Amino acid sequence: MALRYVGSRHGASRNLTEPIVLDDSITVAVGDAVKVYVAGFATNAAAAVPLKGIVHAIVDSHGLPPVKGANVAGTAISPDTSTVTTAADNTTTGLYSVIIDTSVHSLYSAEVSGTIGTTGTSNLVGCKVDIDSANTDYGRVLESTATRTIGTPANFYSHGVDEADSTRLIVSIAMPEEMSVME
Repeated sequence: MALRYVGSRHGASRNLTEPIVLDDSITVAVGDAVKVYVAGFATNAAAAVPLKGIVHAIVDSHGLPPVKGANVAGTAISPDTSTVTTAADNTTTGLYSVIIDTSVHSLYSAEVSGTIGTTGTSNLVGCKVDIDSANTDYGRVLESTATRTIGTPANFYSHGVDEADSTRLIVSIAMPEEMSVME
């Protein structure tokens, strides 16, 4: 399940990028965490490394919602572009790109893999937690990575339990690419 945008802190608005081409042979959904620093193409995020941000929209090479399938007279095509799987040559064809929310002030409701509060008291404000890349779920955080240890890298900062759904955490980006130094 994807990270759901729920608002922002300090009256800040979303900081959306221009379309960034997706990497080859990956599956990405709206609400997934992505990184771009490795090769300049958006790809699935990984735990304990900086994030570019959260996928806001999937677009085609013209910045428009992509059309999935062929247009055949008299048949319906799927307007659903919330998830795409890129071809092995997407970095050269540029068929699919993403628009990314990079704001550290954006707040997201995140599904949690595991029971909230069992590691690092993740149910309380101030904990840091990683994306669930271990289980290839880039729209969910992994409870077992929750930490309050200074100097331990983590993708997200927890603002506590989501009041609208006690099985989810409210998180914001803790380690954005633009502000991080990786050794």
